[in-house]
Amino acid sequence: MSFSTGECAPTTNGRTSDDSSDESPTPASLGVPSGHPRWINPCGIDESMTAMDTVDFTTQPYVPDLPAVLDTIIQQTNLALDNALDFRVEFVTHNFDHSDFDSHARNFQHRLEWLPLPANKKLGEQTSEQHLQDSTLQTALPEAYEMLQYYAVALEQVVHNLKGDPLESRFRAIENHLRSVLAEVQSAMTECGIKQRPDVQRTVMTDEHRIIEHTTYRRLRDWYIYRDYMILLEYIKEQFTYLKEHL
Repeated sequence: MSFSTGECAPTTNGRTSDDSSDESPTPASLGVPSGHPRWINPCGIDESMTAMDTVDFTTQPYVPDLPAVLDTIIQQTNLALDNALDFRVEFVTHNFDHSDFDSHARNFQHRLEWLPLPANKKLGEQTSEQHLQDSTLQTALPEAYEMLQYYAVALEQVVHNLKGDPLESRFRAIENHLRSVLAEVQSAMTECGIKQRPDVQRTVMTDEHRIIEHTTYRRLRDWYIYRDYMILLEYIKEQFTYLKEHL
């Protein structure tokens, strides 16, 4: 979506989106992050190797402990989701003119089209049984890894724009939890000999969604990213729980 169209912007801490006193970040925080992307090879694995390469097949076949592999992903995803949900009221209170998270979620439902989200899922709603039945480990692992990388790109920009903001540390924690989930998914793909998709690059997020001088629209962008990140974590938790139960 474009931030000049679509939903009406909410008030922001008592100011409407047309208030000329709306604060803007410093020019440096409006730029684009640089350096090695933290979402690429989070485990530091030799990408030419898989777990199967370390096993001597002349003495024993290699069989991954799939329940344990999936349980680790589920646990790490739970931690990341709890961390994100923990400050949902603080998020809307700080950014918008109310503290009703559920009402905010109902009233502002637009999405950023470049961010992937499976199964038309909404926050707090269960993924359809039919969608889960179509899942396989061979497709679910690389899909989850790729989608998480997209959100890592988005959250990196959010943190970059929040320099000096009270919520900066909160979103840095979200970034770190996301990276932990990514690391577990990458480790699982390596252990199971499943090839990942090409790494997601910063270019998937255009300047239209990065350089937003108007505070209200930037906060709306952050809301869409934050909300859909939590939806994705719910989905990953449900999907890998289903796969574990149907091994």
